Amino acid sequence: MKNQEEELKNQDRQNEKKAEKLKKKELKKQQKKEKKKAEKQKNEELNKQQKKEKEKAEKLKNEELNKQQKEEEKKAEKQKNEELKKQQKKEKKKAEKQKNEELKQQKKEKKKAEKLKEEELKQRKRDKESNEPNKKAIASKNDAIKAEEMLKSQKKAAEENKALEEQALVKLTAKAQALLQLTADAAIKAEEKLKSQEKAAEENKALEEQGLVQLDADAAIKAEEKLESQEKEAEENKALEEQGLVQLDADAAIKAEEKLESQEKEAKENKALEEQGLVQLAADAAIKAEEKLESQEKEAAENKVLEEQALVQLAADAAIKAEEKLEIQEKEAAENKVLEEQALVQLAADAAIKAEEKLEIQEKEAEENKVLEEQALVQLAADAAIKAEEKLENQEKASGADEESQDELKSQDTIMQENSQIDTSGADEKIAPQFTLINFFLSKEKDKDQSKQNNFSEGAPKTLSAGQYIVGKDLPAGWYKAVPNGEGSNFFVYDTSGTAAVNTILGNDSFSVPEYVFFCDDGNIIETMASVKLIHAE
Repeated sequence: MKNQEEELKNQDRQNEKKAEKLKKKELKKQQKKEKKKAEKQKNEELNKQQKKEKEKAEKLKNEELNKQQKEEEKKAEKQKNEELKKQQKKEKKKAEKQKNEELKQQKKEKKKAEKLKEEELKQRKRDKESNEPNKKAIASKNDAIKAEEMLKSQKKAAEENKALEEQALVKLTAKAQALLQLTADAAIKAEEKLKSQEKAAEENKALEEQGLVQLDADAAIKAEEKLESQEKEAEENKALEEQGLVQLDADAAIKAEEKLESQEKEAKENKALEEQGLVQLAADAAIKAEEKLESQEKEAAENKVLEEQALVQLAADAAIKAEEKLEIQEKEAAENKVLEEQALVQLAADAAIKAEEKLEIQEKEAEENKVLEEQALVQLAADAAIKAEEKLENQEKASGADEESQDELKSQDTIMQENSQIDTSGADEKIAPQFTLINFFLSKEKDKDQSKQNNFSEGAPKTLSAGQYIVGKDLPAGWYKAVPNGEGSNFFVYDTSGTAAVNTILGNDSFSVPEYVFFCDDGNIIETMASVKLIHAE
């Protein structure tokens, strides 16, 4: 029997060790899974932030482009208006000059006419003095002819002035239309030029990034090809000289040799310049690569800070979840253990004894807790009774008590009468009469909380300082918009299971959002690391 008991105990110990090993393995697996989940969440959040930043950058670019286009359009319009004004001024000046010239001509003609009249008057006087009627008739005829010619010349001048004015107006309208067309064409060309410049900038950027190494290789290949072509030309010239196809004199040969030497010098100089250019390109590429690495390192450092902040929060969440999981596993292990003990008679007996002992301990603890609760209730009831008596005494002392205070007293009496009818059969005789006062004050507190929630739900914003708040108690459930009240910080909303339904950063920088709309239900917990303003959203 003893050997069997020892074997059973050894088997139990082995089973317990196996169970512990399995637990540890499962814990490790779960921790790995949670780490992977946390990393995925981090990556997703980082991707979201990067997308947001890209969208912001694109928006800024588009806004800047739009601003530039608007400014260019405004400049073009200003230029158009200025050109139109200048042309109008020029045309006005021309018209004024023409008018002045016409006026001068008219004045001249008037002077001529006056001179003619004076001469006619003189002739008339002479005719009178000479008493020659034939001369007078001739003079009168001449005068009539001259008057008709003067009228004709004046009519012609008026018609010519009208024609000139109409031509000037036609020219003005044509020039204005041409200017409008030119400005429209200039605006279209400016837009096309902007688009082409943007495309060229993007293509050049891509080519610069992709083709730095290609430039070095292409430059080396071009240098080699140039040298080879020069060497071939030199060889061909030499062959032609040897065969006699090109019959050069001694001077021509000397010139050819000098030309070859100059070509070789140029080739060497070109090669040196190309090598210098390649070195410069390589240096520029190295500088750009270093700048790019520095920017990437800065971004990595910033991302690391964000990741560390998120890791702290995730570690806390993971620890809570791990504890809950451990408790569940312990419960399952206990249940499995009970089942194993039921399979063994001896172990079943031990389990029954342990269960009885545990029940006795729990009953003792329950009785002790009940005694403590009753004592606490007695104390609370006594305190509440003292406060109620003091309040009643103060109200009775007030000489100028109005009807509202009397109504309040009546309401208190009615509440006390209603509470006196509550079933207190399960309570101590000393405690039961004092439950009425406790219920009265609790109802008052509930009314206050309800009035606060009603005031908040009407639309007035509420400022929450750093801390945790319970939905349904501190504020009613519903839709809210969270806005940072200052620099901003992390903002969380936990559901009833403890998981973070909302996990974001409020603020005004590139790593946070200026506002966040969310829904919370009764029992949810709101946690903020800094002051935040909640606005009720329908």
